[in-house]
Amino acid sequence: MSKIKRITLIPLRVTVPRERVCCPPFMDQMLQRDETTGKWKTDGTFFADMPIYAVKVESDSGPVGWSDSSRYAASEEFQKEAQNFIGKHIDEIDARTAMLDVTQANQKAKDRGHQYVHPCKALEIAALDWKARQQDIPLWKLFGEKVRDGLRVEYWSGFRTPEGAAQVTQEAVDQGFLGLKLKSKVDMDIAGISKAVFDTGSPDFHLNIDPNGRWDTAEITIPLAKQMLAASPNVLLEDPIYDDLDGLTKIRRETGIHIGMTIQVPEQVGEAVAAQAADSFNIGGTYHQMIACAEQAEQHGKPVWIGSGCDTGLADLVAVHLGCTLEACTIGSDLIGNFYRVDDLLVEPIKFVGGFAQIPDGPGRGIDTDLNAIEKYRIGDPVIIE
Repeated sequence: MSKIKRITLIPLRVTVPRERVCCPPFMDQMLQRDETTGKWKTDGTFFADMPIYAVKVESDSGPVGWSDSSRYAASEEFQKEAQNFIGKHIDEIDARTAMLDVTQANQKAKDRGHQYVHPCKALEIAALDWKARQQDIPLWKLFGEKVRDGLRVEYWSGFRTPEGAAQVTQEAVDQGFLGLKLKSKVDMDIAGISKAVFDTGSPDFHLNIDPNGRWDTAEITIPLAKQMLAASPNVLLEDPIYDDLDGLTKIRRETGIHIGMTIQVPEQVGEAVAAQAADSFNIGGTYHQMIACAEQAEQHGKPVWIGSGCDTGLADLVAVHLGCTLEACTIGSDLIGNFYRVDDLLVEPIKFVGGFAQIPDGPGRGIDTDLNAIEKYRIGDPVIIE
C-alpha cells in the first residue's frame, strides 16, 4: 500500500481585489490579526495580498493530493510539520484522528478567547485528497456517509456601507444565493446596513453579521442587535463579543437574536449550550476537531456551518465534501474564496445551484488542480520535503 514520499510547498500570491471586500471608508481594515497581540490590524498588508502555499502530497506512484494553506502559514513550521507526514501509510491518513498536534493552537485559542486554526491545516487536507485519489473514491467517503449532494453557502463581503451592502446583496440574489455574511465594527450604521440588505433581498433572505468580537461588550451589542432585528427576523449575529459566555447569554435573553459562536474545541459546544449562550456554531480547527464539534452540536440539537479564511477553491471544495456528510451543517457556510480570489486554482469552477455548492463526480475533490494557475501565481521556488 502507498506511503507519502514527498511533500512540495509552493509559495503563491492569489489576491482578492480590495474593493470586493470593503467600501472606501473601511479600506483600512486588513481582516487579519497581529500574531503577537491577537488584535485586528488596521495597517500593513491586506489579508489577500499575504502569501500562501500550494501543498502537493505524493507517493511513489499514482495520483497526488493538493491543498492551499491559510495566510498564517509560516515556512519553518510548515516544513517541520510536513516532515512528520513523510512515510505515513495511507491507512494513517484519517480525518477523524489528529494528524497535527493541536495543543499549541488550542492554547492560543484559549488565551485569545477565539478560534486559532492550526497554520499547517493544509497538510491534513492535501493528505486526505491524496488518499482519496489513491483509492479512487470521492473525498466525502473519508468523512462519513453523505447526507446531501450540495452544501448551502452564503455570499460574503467585508465592511460595507448601506449602499455597498445593497450592492453585494444584489450580487448574491442575482447568483441565486439565499443569504449574505458581512463584517462589522461598532462605528458602522448597522441599522442602515441591515435595512439595505432586506430591502434588496427577498423576504426569505438571510443576513449574518460577524463583528469578530469587535462589539466588545453585551451593553454595546444589545442595541445593535435590536437594530438588526428591526430590519428582519432572518438575522444571525456571529461572535459579537469574545470569551464571555455570560455576555452572550445576556444578549440572547434581552434581544432574542440568533447567536452564532465560532469554536474549534468540541467541549465548547456543551459549555455554550449549558450557558444558553449560542444557537449555532461556526466549526473550525483541524478536520478531526471540525467533525467532533459538528457531532457535539448535533447531539445538542444545534446547527453548524463551516467558516473559511477566504481560501481558494482547493480548500473550499474539500469543505463542501465534509459539510455534505454532517447532519448538523444546515446554516450557510462562508466558502466564498473560490469566487473572490483572482483564481480558484481549479481547472473548472465549483458548481452552485440555488446557493448550494454541488459535490462533483470523480475521485478526491472531483475537480483537478489547475497546474497552470499554480505556476502563474507562484512567487518563489518550491520547497521539497522528502
